[in-house]
Amino acid sequence: MKGYITALDGRLVKLPEQRHTGMILGGYLQSGESIIVKNAVIQTCQKLRKEKVDFKLVNLVHDEVEFEVIDREGIPEYVANVMCDSIVSVGEILGMNCPLLGSQKLGYNWYEVH
Repeated sequence: MKGYITALDGRLVKLPEQRHTGMILGGYLQSGESIIVKNAVIQTCQKLRKEKVDFKLVNLVHDEVEFEVIDREGIPEYVANVMCDSIVSVGEILGMNCPLLGSQKLGYNWYEVH
């Protein structure tokens, strides 16, 4: 073991000195999750800005993303669908061997979506 792993985007992720197989796998999966979600958020925000959709990125924690949008004319559903499509797109861009899917929940507050 070299002390690092290569992440999905080619970056090197340093491993702690004391490591075992489970820790290496966990590090790889967590860095992969982060790379996928962050790239999907970037792709989503770029598309929504280009289309002049009024939105606010409120929260991004691990694999959960929260947007705030106006509840009219199907905008919440559209934003959620763009985010899910972006996850699929990022999986293809990164050359994942299995297709990625996103899921969505709509609500007026954090409680309603958990």
